[in-house]
Amino acid sequence: MRAIAPHCRSKRCRPAVVVLDEGGQFAIPLLSGHLGGANDLARLLAAVCHAVPVITTATDGRGVLLWMDGPGARTAPWPSRSASAA
Repeated sequence: MRAIAPHCRSKRCRPAVVVLDEGGQFAIPLLSGHLGGANDLARLLAAVCHAVPVITTATDGRGVLLWMDGPGARTAPWPSRSASAA
């Protein structure tokens, strides 16, 4: 995290950062889960590596879409991935 800190000036332009644990069992988004696509990247890496994506952002856990609009954030209902996969 210290190495990438200089590149994290704004929430809107942070790079997507995902780590895999030492055993390759878990893909964990560390930075820019929503706007930078780290949550989706973690899901993709997990699928390729036969790992478990560890998505900890509250909106994903509650099945809510989050987007930025001006100074504040808005939310809207969003179908969960498990419901949309059925």
